[in-house]
Amino acid sequence: MTEHHRTHLSPRAAYDSGLIARPDQLLEVRRDTIADGDARGGRTVSVRPLNGLAVSILLDRGMDIGGAWYAGTPVSWMSAVGDCRPGRSDADQGWLDGWSGGLLTTCGLRNVGVPSDGHGQHGNFTDLAAFDVMVRRYWLPDGEAAVEIAGVLTDAETNPELQITGPGVGLLMRVSWDRSTLPRLHTWRRRTPRSYVMSIEPANCGLGGRAADRAEGRAPFLAPGEERTTSLTVVVEPLVPVR
Repeated sequence: MTEHHRTHLSPRAAYDSGLIARPDQLLEVRRDTIADGDARGGRTVSVRPLNGLAVSILLDRGMDIGGAWYAGTPVSWMSAVGDCRPGRSDADQGWLDGWSGGLLTTCGLRNVGVPSDGHGQHGNFTDLAAFDVMVRRYWLPDGEAAVEIAGVLTDAETNPELQITGPGVGLLMRVSWDRSTLPRLHTWRRRTPRSYVMSIEPANCGLGGRAADRAEGRAPFLAPGEERTTSLTVVVEPLVPVR
């Protein structure tokens, strides 16, 4: 009788043992500048793990997450606008002309929802450029490679969980957030040709505009110099078949 033994090395063990020359082979993190098209000059951080969620962080679009792929399968919705430069937000609905979609879009800070009090639809946060950007790659306790990307965004004018399944592509997405800072939840659905999409929108405000929130006594305020930290976690994994 012949016995076969298979040893599984964690990514860190493979790297520490010298089997892999560079950590980029396990988790590539690259700062890029878009070279052409309407978004040319825009700064991005591209994250491509060995097995996991590959994303593009848009440093000049509020550090939102643009395109995302899990094991080669796209898991983010992209609009017909495509990649474009910031600056289209206005006092009306110009925001829509500059929204390319993506895995994560931040709305606010001055207004969310319909135009209100002279502030346009969904505010101008996605037009803000990040500074003091920090990229840190590190090892998790189980030996997997991880990356943390942090930056500062300033508006010069100023723990629930949800699961989404995609049986057709065999994936499960879990979205979780801090309810103390994002106490409300909205969804958006659209079913038109080339624009089939459903979004999950944790929020600290409503969609009727700032005037409506103020009238209801629910308008959140950020005092001059005040800081507020919010967090949101997105996990994508294979959908286990039900037996």
